[in-house]
Amino acid sequence: MTVPSPLRRIPLEKTLTMSTRQSLLATGRIASFVLLIFIVASSMYATTPTERVIYKFQGMPDGASPQGGLVADAAGNLYGTVPFGRLGAGMVFELSPPAIAGNPWIETDRYDFGSVTNDGNFPSGTLIFDKLGNLYGTTEAGGVNNAGTVFELSPPATTGGAWTETILSPLAPKGADGSKPTGKLVMDTKGNLYGTTLYGPSPCCYGTIFSVADGMGPLVETVPVAGTVGKQVIILGNGLKGSTSVKFNGKSAAFHVVSDTEITATVPASATTGTVSVVTATGTLNSTPQFVVTK
Repeated sequence: MTVPSPLRRIPLEKTLTMSTRQSLLATGRIASFVLLIFIVASSMYATTPTERVIYKFQGMPDGASPQGGLVADAAGNLYGTVPFGRLGAGMVFELSPPAIAGNPWIETDRYDFGSVTNDGNFPSGTLIFDKLGNLYGTTEAGGVNNAGTVFELSPPATTGGAWTETILSPLAPKGADGSKPTGKLVMDTKGNLYGTTLYGPSPCCYGTIFSVADGMGPLVETVPVAGTVGKQVIILGNGLKGSTSVKFNGKSAAFHVVSDTEITATVPASATTGTVSVVTATGTLNSTPQFVVTK
């Protein structure tokens, strides 16, 4: 595990309103609640959305009490966190679609917090992907100061291997850099991560907005992050003036350079879910997250 340079904090004037983790501890043990992940589906032909449960959490070692949102990869697998897992400190899970429609989704434990010394504890926020398939998130506690962490999970080099955690920044004790990060991180087009903490800095407890330099380097971001063939998409980045090519997962797209920080492009025919790449005067920039082509 590596620990890069400390985070940079930006104090807030006002209290940040953030959701807190509900306690499930009862008589020293986690209460046996059943949690649900469900799908709400609607269409232009239906006036009432329909809900379908695709997975039920059963408690240890399966996990309990998911609070953050889900993020999908290009293959349609879902990733999320639970604050309680096999080791009692939370885990990152993957849900894979069933081979037969209508069957339950399949859960795989991708990482157990508390596996190593000074690891983070109790993840609760939504994860995000980068262009290389790494996951980023936060834990409310743990780390060398027990004030929470910002972490990265890297997929294995071979199928079936273990994911690797790197703590990008352990937060300082409450009153210094802030503590208890609970929300979702965001990544800018230079690869910097931004998030919020519930507590700190000194002299009181009103929270912070922080940034962590991950060293990802320049990238681009699409607005929106999903769309159908033929949809016009905005691509944001830096140094885009003079760009000569835009591709959606390898398919060339018609585009227009609006400014040094913006391109408009049309999702090309036969495009599939994947990375949007832009060839600029100084190199190729890839999108984070991947662009999802919908029907």
